[in-house]
Amino acid sequence: MRFIRADVAACVKWTKTALRRVRQFMALVVPTIALIRSCRNGKLVELWVGDSHAVFFNQCGPVSSRLTRIDDHRFVWHFGPRLMWTFADKGFPPDILLIARLIRRIGRSRHFSLIVILGEIDVRVHLAGSQNQSRRSMAFVSEYVKQCQLIGRMLGAGRVLIAIPVPPGSLKGVSGYPRSGTLAERIDMFKILREALVVEVNATEAQPTTLLLDCTNQLSDCNGSLLDHLTDDGCHVNDIGAEIVRACFLAVSPSATTSTVAADHPTRTP
Repeated sequence: MRFIRADVAACVKWTKTALRRVRQFMALVVPTIALIRSCRNGKLVELWVGDSHAVFFNQCGPVSSRLTRIDDHRFVWHFGPRLMWTFADKGFPPDILLIARLIRRIGRSRHFSLIVILGEIDVRVHLAGSQNQSRRSMAFVSEYVKQCQLIGRMLGAGRVLIAIPVPPGSLKGVSGYPRSGTLAERIDMFKILREALVVEVNATEAQPTTLLLDCTNQLSDCNGSLLDHLTDDGCHVNDIGAEIVRACFLAVSPSATTSTVAADHPTRTP
């Protein structure tokens, strides 16, 4: 009898695991098919890719979803907790490149915007407070911009928007988010990273057209910290902050939809 109970328990555990994996697979496959169909029909306008901030910017949780369809024109591709430095050093992972080639081969959209969002984790965990000066060098930013342009060409995007990461928040009373250094140190490193991105994006002449999505002035206070009323966890923007990011995006890329407002830091025009 004991062995029977053990077999039943093992069978139940295996079944739950299998069902969970099937749900995860379907959660990725269904929106992927929708994305490819949207590309093939020439309807894709925006593809947001990056870490969890891509999800919060578009108010399209849960964060656990790899690919989210907002509508036929807008999709969010969540890479997970990735570093800007890693993408600069190693390039985009093979699975991302494979799907990018598939979209380019099957799709017909050639005027959509690719928006890449990474870097907040770099600032919060790896750049601030580091005693290793090589870890604080901004030399990787140039290669990061090139990698963003490369994935844009592979996807067949008409333009690439590289987003400045969210300004550092206080994270007071918030657990679950690793951090290094003080808030002041994180803000200093954020400013250095932001300036490096501005320089590299403005200097590039490579295709596709590359712009900067910079909402820093709208999201930060006079000290450079993420405004308290624009975040619920001290790290990501809340719904109010997401609306501000949306307004900044529409100012840089007004063809994406009907409304247009002033941008914080539009750098170049296509």
